[in-house]
Amino acid sequence: MHDKMEDGLTFNADSVAIAGLTKDTDYTVVTTGLTDGCTFEIRFTETYLNSITENTPLTVTYSAVLNENASVEIGEKNDAKLTWGDSSGTEWSETVTKIYQFEVLKYAKGDADKNPLAGATFQLKDAKDNVVKLIKVSDTEYRVANGDEEGAVDSFTTVDSGNIVIKGVDLDDYTLVETKAPAGYNLLKDPVDVKVNAENKLIVEVENSAGTELPST
Repeated sequence: MHDKMEDGLTFNADSVAIAGLTKDTDYTVVTTGLTDGCTFEIRFTETYLNSITENTPLTVTYSAVLNENASVEIGEKNDAKLTWGDSSGTEWSETVTKIYQFEVLKYAKGDADKNPLAGATFQLKDAKDNVVKLIKVSDTEYRVANGDEEGAVDSFTTVDSGNIVIKGVDLDDYTLVETKAPAGYNLLKDPVDVKVNAENKLIVEVENSAGTELPST
């Protein structure tokens, strides 16, 4: 079994499992020394192949992570095929895994032009209210961190040079929680709902009112 992944996918070699089979007894997973452009290959042992019939089903599972090279526009391809004997085999079977993005526009209430307002800090939370870790790519772009990726942050801060673009999110519901308001503006009391769509054109507009909250007793 041959598998070929594009650069935007990071293969997890330890994730390969085949129902009912034992690794290194019935098959091996090869990730190095491949000359056919494959990311990995599963090679079945002769002993196992001698035990099957033409109708023996196999369920192979494995995983990969979308990384910083993943394309929002076209997604990442993963191709797989089978070969056997000297020259027999199937055609490539293709899947496409996509990531999504949205933008955040913070602006001052009453600004008809909706110019980006700097200095607002937000946390992005998923549908389970977990904080989504982010990697800062630039002042106006962040992406979802891969696991415990080094350099991950738990918030982002708006700038006046443009909208904040968040890449690598799922097609799911999120919330934005403002943790720090720009100087001279009030902190938002309620989270802002974000419903990511497949068009990747969502701009979440967040209006901020000027003023200072008085201390209470």
